[in-house]
Amino acid sequence: MFDTKEKVLLIAQGSNSEDAINKILNKEHDKFSECLVYTETKQPESNYENNDKRSNVFQELINQRVSFTSKPIDLESFVSENKIESVYISLGLDQADQLNHWVTELNNTTTTIKFIPDLSKVNLASSQVDASTELPVISIRENPFKGFKGLIKRFIDILFSLTIISLLSPLLLFVALGIKLTSPGPIIFRQKRHGFNGQEFDVYKFRTMSVCENGNNVTQATKNDPRVTKIGAILRKTSIDELPQFFNVLEGTMSVVGPRPHPVNLNYRFKTEIDGFWSRHIGVPGITGLAQVNKCRGETATVEDMEKRVHYDLEYIKHWNILLDIKIMFLTAYQLTASIFKINTIQEVY
Repeated sequence: MFDTKEKVLLIAQGSNSEDAINKILNKEHDKFSECLVYTETKQPESNYENNDKRSNVFQELINQRVSFTSKPIDLESFVSENKIESVYISLGLDQADQLNHWVTELNNTTTTIKFIPDLSKVNLASSQVDASTELPVISIRENPFKGFKGLIKRFIDILFSLTIISLLSPLLLFVALGIKLTSPGPIIFRQKRHGFNGQEFDVYKFRTMSVCENGNNVTQATKNDPRVTKIGAILRKTSIDELPQFFNVLEGTMSVVGPRPHPVNLNYRFKTEIDGFWSRHIGVPGITGLAQVNKCRGETATVEDMEKRVHYDLEYIKHWNILLDIKIMFLTAYQLTASIFKINTIQEVY
């Protein structure tokens, strides 16, 4: 149920909350590093007999890796400050409004969300539940990049990036020389972006401007921006300026395909203006993505522009699979070629 060594939050309310807490902690204590429990009831006691050796294990667990609170919390802030990876919510079936409330509060987080319904008042005479937990668990939001499929994605990222860097190394050297000879400043431009789980990292790009803005003082590039150098205009039009990000992929801070990372100041601005904006950081950001092949590229001058981009980002996360990544990679190559030779492309991709 829990991924190995996750830090989790268990929210338990309703008539069956104490039993739910007890069962989960007894069954899954070896699979998480720390569990924070928010409940209105008293701290549960082990349901093992006093002479059962497992009762000692449970008590040690309670003392070392589980903490309880019943104080009111701001869920979004609590999850962020405590670096919670998964949230489990145990509520009665008549508490739909409360469930919606908790899920809404988690909209701007990257946590996995699972619902454990209280079925104590339902006739379950011939039902079956997960034998590992003795509780039904409903996934509301998952990180699709975990597990074996995520390993395959990472393998493709490394293989593809090494291939691109090897094949295009002469071009990379030629561009680096051109930047160095035509304008003062560094060849590689580094800028802070938000990546997996909202963690900051340095994205690499060929410098295309006369300035190197970073952090909270970033002015987004616009059409005919006077800060763009002559060679920079060519690099931006052909997306060659993005090629150093394949080194980001090798580092593991980016993927070939995923939601594009934005400058940190833009993220903080749109986080307060677009509901669910931060959940686009569930996965590792990409060099290209579903939004980009749907022509959501470049400047996001309005909230509506960013909302459209976020829509595609969340659709990508919701429907992600390896074949979708491969499709986006081919479409990106096709659209870059089409833009150079001014060929019309398809309007929308899913």
